Amino acid sequence: PMTLAPVAVVPGVSASSTDDRPATPGSLTEYEVTYEMELTHSELLDSESERVWIDVTTETIHNEVVSTTGIDSTLVAVEVELDDQNILEQVRMLMTDHEALRKLQQSPRIKIQFTCTILVPKEENDFDVDEVIRSAFLSPTRQNIYISSLQ
Repeated sequence: PMTLAPVAVVPGVSASSTDDRPATPGSLTEYEVTYEMELTHSELLDSESERVWIDVTTETIHNEVVSTTGIDSTLVAVEVELDDQNILEQVRMLMTDHEALRKLQQSPRIKIQFTCTILVPKEENDFDVDEVIRSAFLSPTRQNIYISSLQ
């Protein structure tokens, strides 16, 4: 299963205005959060796979922001930047039926660190950005849809 965990928030899960002027209609709030995602049965992403991952992840988060907040989709901007990726090896112990021997099986997986930037109208910024991003990947059904979109 896929896991998504915040590793750092830049700084904290905080909203910061894109400018220092007083809030006016039409001004934006920017959220910037760094996350780690683990994908099992995956090798490091090549440039084409990286492009697909960015596109699918951006669309997934954008759709979740829109559906969760009710903000018009044309007023929400989401940018995802892949910061780093590493291969992790997961070792599982398997028991055989006829033998009391344990076999090691390695399942390749990667850890992707990424930064997500979300821009919303300042008057529409009353939501928990961390909760919205997590909910986009939370359920097994959503994970399966996401993984299918990546393939």
